[in-house]
Amino acid sequence: MFINYRRLLNLRLNHDYYSDGHPDGISLVPTSASLRKLKGGQMLVKPLPAGVTVLYRAGEDETTPLVRLEELTLRFAITVRNPALFQTITDLDESPSDRYSSSKRLLFRNKPENHSENPDDPERLRHTLIDAEDPAITENSHPGGNLLGFLELACGTDDGELYEGIQEYSLDFRRRESYWKYLVVNKTSRIRNRDQLTIVDKSGEDSSLYDPVEFIRQEEPSDASGQSTGQQVITFRSKDPIPFFEVPKPSVQLMESGGSVFIEHLPNPNPSAILKQAGQQLESEIYVYV
Repeated sequence: MFINYRRLLNLRLNHDYYSDGHPDGISLVPTSASLRKLKGGQMLVKPLPAGVTVLYRAGEDETTPLVRLEELTLRFAITVRNPALFQTITDLDESPSDRYSSSKRLLFRNKPENHSENPDDPERLRHTLIDAEDPAITENSHPGGNLLGFLELACGTDDGELYEGIQEYSLDFRRRESYWKYLVVNKTSRIRNRDQLTIVDKSGEDSSLYDPVEFIRQEEPSDASGQSTGQQVITFRSKDPIPFFEVPKPSVQLMESGGSVFIEHLPNPNPSAILKQAGQQLESEIYVYV
C-alpha cells in the first residue's frame, strides 16, 4: 500500500553571521508532549538542511488528512553544539535594557495572523527572553545537551485552518557587532614616526560584503602592557561598530601617512575571544606586533 505524506509546514534557521545564512550546530528537538501530538495526528518531523519540516499523512486523494486535528501547538527545544562561540557571534539581547544572561532562555513564538505560505517571504520569528526555569515553557521540555531556548508554533491560519497550504517560517538569529580596537606594539622599532601611523580600511574596494570603516587614533594607549619592556603601544579604534561575519574583513591596512604599508591585511577579531565592555559598548581588542 502506498502511503502519502504532505507537508504541513517548513521552518528554516537563519543567521546573518554565516555567508550562506545557515547557522552551524543548531538543532530543533520536539518536546515529548509535542511528539505525542504528532503521533496522534499521524504526523512526522523530518530535518531540512537548516531546519525542519512537518508532514501529515494524507488519504488516497493525497490532500485530505487521515486524522484531522482542529488545532496544533508544537514546542521544540533549541540546542547548540558550541554555546561559547554561538553566544559570542550572536546578539541574544532582547533590548538594551533586557540583556541575555545564563539565567535566561530564548523563546520564539509565531503569530497566526502573520501566517505565510510564501517560501520567499516566510513569517519571521524573533525571540524574547524568559527565565531559565519558567515552568510554563520548560516543564517536561529538557532534551539534554546545551539548551539555548524554545520554539512554540501555533500552527494554522488566524481563523484556525490547519491544513490550508504549506506554512512557512524563518527562525532568525542576528549577528553581534563590536568596536574594533587595534593595539599596535612597536616591538622591532620599525615604526620611526608614530605620529604618521594610520589604519586605513580598503575592504570596500576589495569586497562588496563590507563597507569601509574609519579608524580613529586614540591619544593615549588604553593598555600599557607593552610599556613595561619599553615598547610603544599605539591604539586605534573603529568609529562605528563592525558586525561579526564568517568571511574575514580584508584590506584593513596599517600604514604611514605617506603611503608606506606596514601590514596589508590586519587580523580580524577572534570570534571566540571575550568581548570587553566599554560603557554601553562592546569592544574587540586585537594586538598587532610590528
